[in-house]
Amino acid sequence: MPPADFSASRLELHEILTRAASHATFERGQAYVRELTPGTRVAEVKARLTATAQARWLLSEIPGFSVGAAQDVRDASDAASRGSRLNPIDLQAIAQQLRAVRLTRRTLEQVRERAPSLWTIVKQLDAIPKLESHINETFNEQGRLVDTASAELQTLRLQQRQAVAGVNRIMQQQLQSADARELLQETLITERSGRQVVPVKQAHQGIFPGIVQDVSASGATVYMEPLVAVAANNRVRELEASERHEIDRILREISSEVGASSENIVSSVEKLGAIDGILACARYADAHETVEPTISISAGFQLRGARHPMLGDTVVPIDIEIPAGGSQAIIITGPNTGGKTVALKTVGLLHLMAACGLHVPATSARLAVYDQVLADIGDEQSIEQSLSTFASHLRILIAMLRAAGPRTLVLADELGAGTDPTEGAALGQAILEQWLEAGASIVVTTHHPELKLFAHHHPQARNASVEFDAATLQPTYRLVMDLPGRSNAFDIATGLGLDAEIVSSARAKLDTEFRDVDGLIEALQHDRQKLSTTQTEVAEEACRLANTRRVVDERLEDLEIERQQVLGEARREARGLLRQARTALRQARHAVRKDTGSSADSIRSRVRSLEDHLDDSNQLADLPSHPEELEIAKGDRVRIDGFSREGLVTAVGAHEAEVAVGAVRARVPRAQVREVLNAPSRPLPIRKVRAIEAGPPHEIHVRGRRVLEALEELDASLDQALLQGSSLLRVVHGKGTGALRRAIREHANEHPCVVDMTDAEPEAGGSGVTVLTLGRNLG
Repeated sequence: MPPADFSASRLELHEILTRAASHATFERGQAYVRELTPGTRVAEVKARLTATAQARWLLSEIPGFSVGAAQDVRDASDAASRGSRLNPIDLQAIAQQLRAVRLTRRTLEQVRERAPSLWTIVKQLDAIPKLESHINETFNEQGRLVDTASAELQTLRLQQRQAVAGVNRIMQQQLQSADARELLQETLITERSGRQVVPVKQAHQGIFPGIVQDVSASGATVYMEPLVAVAANNRVRELEASERHEIDRILREISSEVGASSENIVSSVEKLGAIDGILACARYADAHETVEPTISISAGFQLRGARHPMLGDTVVPIDIEIPAGGSQAIIITGPNTGGKTVALKTVGLLHLMAACGLHVPATSARLAVYDQVLADIGDEQSIEQSLSTFASHLRILIAMLRAAGPRTLVLADELGAGTDPTEGAALGQAILEQWLEAGASIVVTTHHPELKLFAHHHPQARNASVEFDAATLQPTYRLVMDLPGRSNAFDIATGLGLDAEIVSSARAKLDTEFRDVDGLIEALQHDRQKLSTTQTEVAEEACRLANTRRVVDERLEDLEIERQQVLGEARREARGLLRQARTALRQARHAVRKDTGSSADSIRSRVRSLEDHLDDSNQLADLPSHPEELEIAKGDRVRIDGFSREGLVTAVGAHEAEVAVGAVRARVPRAQVREVLNAPSRPLPIRKVRAIEAGPPHEIHVRGRRVLEALEELDASLDQALLQGSSLLRVVHGKGTGALRRAIREHANEHPCVVDMTDAEPEAGGSGVTVLTLGRNLG
């Protein structure tokens, strides 16, 4: 067996494809998925993954979308092209297929901008609506030709009903005759061989004038056709024969139409099968919480939170990486049942899945497109060839050595096992060196300490291990990079009750080099665990500090708003007091000039008191002064006392103005406007609107948001669009109940720079998107 085919089998790719195929809706779609093979070109793999991503988007927008009642009618269509007459079942299946083509094509045309890969597959298909209608108008739901299938058929069936009614009248007359009670077994009319008959007693068979058509099982009853009804029954049979001939003619006529379109119909089955298969891959991806992998043009990969798709939620996710652009070997060590083989299979299977266009179960993935994924996993013993497990593995490894190259992913489980440990370790090192020299990306598992040292010293190799909890004597299944694993044989033996002296004696028998390696690994694992604990504590502290800072920032923002409000109130109160005091002073001085004597002295005393009061009001003098009423107009952007954000003037009265600040509209005294930010010159009293000619279109997405949040974002986006010179703003709000759409439109209608608003084109979102045309007020 070639290595690549052997590898796909060992990695159980077929099982994954079978599971994905179960999400298809008709047999050709299922076959499409099962027949997928890993692509070997970057562009091909990217196109497959993109198609799956577009299908996932489509299913999120139209959850129930499918290819409908698509049918695999290739055999029937091919038979029709050779002149065969199709039966009603085949013809109705073809009508269902044509309907599926028409509806699928219409839907994909509407979303062709967001799902171009899917649209490309079906855009050349002809739905053949005339043939679909002809078939549907010919048959009823039970598959029987309707009377109106042809004028001739309608006439024949009318005549047939009339003839049957005539026979029935004759038979009723026979039943009502005087001799009927004595001659007949029962007074009823039945049918035998397509002719109406009556049940006659066997003893009266010779007396009853008629033709025997059947006899009951007991022989007591003879079913006889009265002679007076023979001609009428013959007429019915003649009309039935004519009806069959006309039905045959109609079926041949429609079959001929099918044959003329056979090539298109066969193509439609293939293309709808492809669409159904891609949708099945998308449904499988959604069901297993997968991600679309990034495809690298160079060798190497990076997996974060990767899971074996056949192990469900029980599997512990792994992180593993070979840097892009170079050959590297990862040597995974650790105890048995610790997850080494699962990690190996996960790496290989996820690469094969991605090469087939399937998204992969991981939190993030960067994968390469390899020419071959070569795997030697599990036991393989050949009894026929008298080969041991070691010999069988060696045959596979030899084939993998011959096939390995720069764009090859090599996976080997328990490299060097099955023979003398020293010789196996040496052989494993030599094989690794050969694979590295060939430029392959390599992941292997082993128990040999020599291969741990090899990974530690070789510049193109890395250690990795699966964790083992010495306290519980259980593996954690977590993969740890750059740390060799221990077999933990002594710890497990001690935990299971083996005498301590025996364990101590066994440790002493280890070579000094191996004891040093084991001790070094234990120390590294301890240090790494301490570092991990410290990193966790630092991360938690950083999170707490971030939360504290967020709370402080929010409080400072609230305080700033309160400060602005208090200052605004103080300024308004101060200006009021100043106006009152100055008015009183003017009145007092005017009275002094007109009066003399004691009253004048009294007024002068009051003036001095007011002046002293004004002089003592230092806080009033310190407040910044503003014109009592600035000149403003609709469309001006202004700053208002009491608000930290700028606002937009939407209406101007004699003493008040309506200003929109974000999503809030308020009527404020004109004296409260402290600054006009962009007041245009106004030499002319007449205003006009000029559309903005330049600028790219803007788009915001507010679907699913609350109304106030959406309106705030709309205001901000309008400001940005106007500042950048855009003439259009697309607001994607969705359809839903329509409440958000109405709020958006009512709000935009009051904005001075919104010139017009319309629904988007049907293919661009229709009533789920409002397109705003923008302009600005010019004096």
